Amino acid sequence: MNCYVYFAGADDLGVLTPPSALTGQVWCHFTAPEGGYYLFLPHAQTYPDQYYGPDYYAAVECLIDDHSFGEFQMRPGHHLNQPLIANLSETTDPNVPHRFTLRQINGGVFFWSLTVWNIPVAQD
Repeated sequence: MNCYVYFAGADDLGVLTPPSALTGQVWCHFTAPEGGYYLFLPHAQTYPDQYYGPDYYAAVECLIDDHSFGEFQMRPGHHLNQPLIANLSETTDPNVPHRFTLRQINGGVFFWSLTVWNIPVAQD
């Protein structure tokens, strides 16, 4: 209804029971019409209205297929604003698409969207 996914962290929000394990994941499947470089802009953020102290952070891992771009940390109310670039092969079989994964590592995380652009190579 509000167009985002929320993965609760182990933090006590008062009205939500924290999960026993942080296993939240979003999978975005897509085809690549041609091989080459692609730019990915995942949009996620921490819980904007809570403050847990100066050491609090939420973290996610971003992957494309099985390649990890590492862990990205977000402070309360801040967004994941990290462009990612990957060299992908053309998707010749639409039944076997590429997969972007956002995996919850720590804290509560809202996932909003993923934008993917093909970066064309300039021809001489």
